[in-house]
Amino acid sequence: CRRAWPGFFSSAARAESIRAAALSRRLRMCGVQLRAEPYPDRAELIEAYFRPYADAVADAVENRLNACGRAIVIDLHSYPEKPSAFEDPAAPRPPLCIGTDPQHTPPWLIDAARGALASLGEISENTP
Repeated sequence: CRRAWPGFFSSAARAESIRAAALSRRLRMCGVQLRAEPYPDRAELIEAYFRPYADAVADAVENRLNACGRAIVIDLHSYPEKPSAFEDPAAPRPPLCIGTDPQHTPPWLIDAARGALASLGEISENTP
């Protein structure tokens, strides 16, 4: 199935929330501190950013399953050079991390993702 993901932004509020989360990530990458760490109201962040994002991804996957009968979700992470206060400062900080799961991530998909993203440099799995 090659159609776009209809309903990924199923409401203006969800689209705005995702745009705000993207801006937040961009500012962090530029070194702008958005909040003190550790943040005193974690639940507020989860409701404001994680839940709308998770709901949008779940909706997109459900739409693909309904339209095509299958969906592939590729979990990629990048990290700032310096760890946040809650992270282990000795943990490796690869330019790119692929999140994998033994039950849901077949080796061919890991190989395909690594091949497609090899130009980015070192690629790790499930770290830090």
